[in-house]
Amino acid sequence: MELYIGGTAQGKKVYVTQVRGIAEARIWDNFEEWFREKLQESAPKSPSPEAESMAYLEKHPDTVIICAFSRSKFSRRRSTNCGSFLSCAHPIAACKSVAFKL
Repeated sequence: MELYIGGTAQGKKVYVTQVRGIAEARIWDNFEEWFREKLQESAPKSPSPEAESMAYLEKHPDTVIICAFSRSKFSRRRSTNCGSFLSCAHPIAACKSVAFKL
């Protein structure tokens, strides 16, 4: 797994696809939006976003995650949780994290 973090419209996807040469099929873009939506779902019996994403990454360890940070209070708190969950502490693969200038 590789993790690319940066601000909105910082060119993360362009960097990953054009400079790194990674196919779009391997990219999980806008991870923070998916993570936030999962946290807001009210279905108590559904798997947590952590469990769901870990299950996906176990099946697809070569996934490249692109995660943007927002400056709103809600988004900052959730992005921090999302980033903390992903940032090189993932148990199934070593990760490379690249932060883009905000």
